[in-house]
Amino acid sequence: MAGIMVAAKMWRWTPWEKQSMADDVMQVAGIAPSFRGVRINPHEDLIGVARDGRVLTGRQSLDGIPPGRHTTDTGGLTSGESAFNLIDTNTNTTKWAQTWPATRQRTANRRVLEWEWPRAVKADGVWLSSANDDVANPGRQPISWDLDAYLPGRGWTRVYEARQITPAATNLTWYGPFEFQRLTPILVTLLPRLIAPLPRYTAASLSITARKL
Repeated sequence: MAGIMVAAKMWRWTPWEKQSMADDVMQVAGIAPSFRGVRINPHEDLIGVARDGRVLTGRQSLDGIPPGRHTTDTGGLTSGESAFNLIDTNTNTTKWAQTWPATRQRTANRRVLEWEWPRAVKADGVWLSSANDDVANPGRQPISWDLDAYLPGRGWTRVYEARQITPAATNLTWYGPFEFQRLTPILVTLLPRLIAPLPRYTAASLSITARKL
């Protein structure tokens, strides 16, 4: 069964559980969109010219901040393990590695990554890739994560929720696809509007003009 196709430039990936408490690192080498089971490269246009994607930066990512109002933790454990490695669809550029508390689940200060690919990507699923040293460092791979797409007219929309998946057993191995089966609006994006105070009117500010017919 094929997944539901979406088309979006902006995407958001939130890992919140890794395999084990073996160490304090979470890592993944790549994330790539999928169409009918085949990985696609959003960094190439129709004539195959490579173009860079853009990791959105500048604000802190914390649980409880409404989606769309924060960006990402872009750094890595070393200068060569930055967030761009995750979205370039090239596992030869190593990985995105992040410090992680000594627990499987991260319920606070999650590493939220938002990015924009060079063009709107039509996809019905997503692939992930294991890192270069997962076999030597078991437990680092994410097994529970959320993927959101920013859809025109809908805003941030949940397209996949991974729950305790089984990642690749070998290094630098793509696994998937995780096919989109439903589109769930992220209601928290509406909360600022819902809780905003209504304008207050007074007799002095209300004016009614009568017209003769």
